[in-house]
Amino acid sequence: MRFVCKIFIALLPFLSACTMAMPTIAHPNDEKFLSVSDIHFTPFASCPTIAIRPCRLITALRQAPPQKWDALFKKYDHQAIAGYLHDTNYALLTSSLATVQAIGQHEKLQFTVILGDFLAHNFRGQYIYYSHDRTAAGYREFVKKTLQFLTMAIRDALPEGDIYPIVGNNDSYTDDYSVIADGEFLHDTAAIWVNFIKEPQNRKNLLAMFPIGGYYAVDVPLHKKQRILVLDTVLFSSSATGKQIAEAAQKQLTWLHEQLLTAAKQQQSVILAFHIPAGMNVYKTLMNLFSGIKQFWRPEYRMAFERELQHFPHTVRAILPGHVHIDNFPVAGLNSIANIPVIFTPSISPIFGNNPAVKVYRYDAKAFSIVDYDTYFYELHDQTKTPPWQQVGWAKESVTVK
Repeated sequence: MRFVCKIFIALLPFLSACTMAMPTIAHPNDEKFLSVSDIHFTPFASCPTIAIRPCRLITALRQAPPQKWDALFKKYDHQAIAGYLHDTNYALLTSSLATVQAIGQHEKLQFTVILGDFLAHNFRGQYIYYSHDRTAAGYREFVKKTLQFLTMAIRDALPEGDIYPIVGNNDSYTDDYSVIADGEFLHDTAAIWVNFIKEPQNRKNLLAMFPIGGYYAVDVPLHKKQRILVLDTVLFSSSATGKQIAEAAQKQLTWLHEQLLTAAKQQQSVILAFHIPAGMNVYKTLMNLFSGIKQFWRPEYRMAFERELQHFPHTVRAILPGHVHIDNFPVAGLNSIANIPVIFTPSISPIFGNNPAVKVYRYDAKAFSIVDYDTYFYELHDQTKTPPWQQVGWAKESVTVK
């Protein structure tokens, strides 16, 4: 295995990230899945900068069911694809979903994971500014409709196979990093996101577990030895707020241990998928050079998580986080625990100066271990390329995206 380092000079000066180059020989037992992260969709992008009156589009969206939102965006939103330092607008969302659809039509995907942060940054502040509505009920309804719209759009792009969604720190009825275990948001979102899943038992698993704390477990259809554990690592975050959050975080750790213990007894191989990674928060550390190293998680949760990995080194095959918006951002120390690979998915949102991207993973169907991956990205600084989404990986140019 080779490590090819690339320097990313954007908002994080002098920061390097390593891209893992894996063997490229295909085998008959190989399967594929798609990974999408940090969509950060904003319906507010086409609203006037100065909102003296409520934005016409937002007023129309509030009054319409999510099934009619697509027509309203086509009528009112005439923005070009979002550029660097902006969240995902309707044009970029449409382009991304067209790419995902082309990938799904070309590849035989076993499943898809969406690694959290469906909603744009400062979603609540933008909603108040552009709608002139300050009621909690009005905001809850708009968030709910936004998630319904995104769920329908993503499911239309990927009509085959299960899609496993993950809650991010921007996904809530309250504020960033706000989690209310067994609260209204988790219950409502479970009822929306269950439409991502077709397999009956996996649907039951999501509906039973997700409302408790945003976590659930699924078996890959037709592959009962392959299990995916979806965690809500916002509960572990150093920035997390909410009622009884420590109790909810501990409950999730207990659940994780029980799930790994059961998987080990049944000789299942497990992939862990979640939004916020464990390890050093390089951005906050660089922004606060004189106040020490900043961690993504509270230390007690990170240590408990690492103990679980050490106890089940032959059960956990890979860890798939999102949140950092760039490809294969190294998390100090975690890669060395039990030699479990930690592989990141870049964001759709280009708000931190990155190109929008998604990943297609190839894995050994027997061992459930990652073999290789392709990255599809949109080079925003040169939108004249045809096709606009480019592929980098072991099977370059196997998919044509218009």
